[in-house]
Amino acid sequence: MSRNNNNKNNNNNSLVLLIGGAGHIGYKVRVAVRSEANSNLILTNPVSQSHNFPSDALSFIIVPDLAVDGAYDDAINGVDFEEHKIFITAPAVEGTVGMLTSAAKESKIRRVVIASSVSSMKIRERNMMRVPYRSESQAYAASKVKFLLETEKWIKEQNPNFDVVNIHPSYVMGRDDLVQESSKAFTGTNRNLLWIAVGQKAKLPLPGSTVHNDDVSRLHGSYNAVSSDPKGSLNGTRWESVVEHINATRTEKTFEWKFHGWESQVESVVGCYIELLEKEKTGSIFASLNNLKFR
Repeated sequence: MSRNNNNKNNNNNSLVLLIGGAGHIGYKVRVAVRSEANSNLILTNPVSQSHNFPSDALSFIIVPDLAVDGAYDDAINGVDFEEHKIFITAPAVEGTVGMLTSAAKESKIRRVVIASSVSSMKIRERNMMRVPYRSESQAYAASKVKFLLETEKWIKEQNPNFDVVNIHPSYVMGRDDLVQESSKAFTGTNRNLLWIAVGQKAKLPLPGSTVHNDDVSRLHGSYNAVSSDPKGSLNGTRWESVVEHINATRTEKTFEWKFHGWESQVESVVGCYIELLEKEKTGSIFASLNNLKFR
């Protein structure tokens, strides 16, 4: 979904605000995080350090409470583009609307790109499930629907002078370099793939629609880079035609690049897991040698 398209050209000096940058998906970039621990997690990561970013290329700002009025005012200051990842909790819905309100105060903002979920496309008001929810996945889907409805309402009422784009990825798979221990690799959506790799049966049937995290990140950048993009809205659908709505062909044609296939996703996730296992095995051998006492 995109609104109020503009034709300004961007350049390498444009500042991007990335909210939720300590998660799975990752110009000059300002990262808004919930705590200093999250910023340290990124800064101390070997992959981040290997890039040797210029001192002004990557900065952080802490936003501990997303639901506070004006929570993102300082983070937005001087920003040209904004990328936002939304989460399952109710305060995140309030925080997203608050983020848009803060963005409206900054005249330089040209586009807000929000990473939502394909879950928000499959149900609307008619299926805003009653609380308490029967499962975490049900609560997750409901939060995405509520977020999208509130975003659309805000755009209609406020008519901002910047674009608002919602990206709806399916199950995101791919290498997560912020994970430094093999036991922690079984978190998030990567666990669904790793369960198969290690022969562990999932507790529930899992959707088979997946996307490489590199492609999600690339799509964020593509939306920042283009001066025009396809407009669209969600007006409900019939389940018989759902494939047409989540098919990525139009996205590939628009941005002129191909999504990674399932094989690449498997190589990325399992390869990262194997690297962690080998690293831990090597570390264990060295630790054993250091603990040997020779007489």
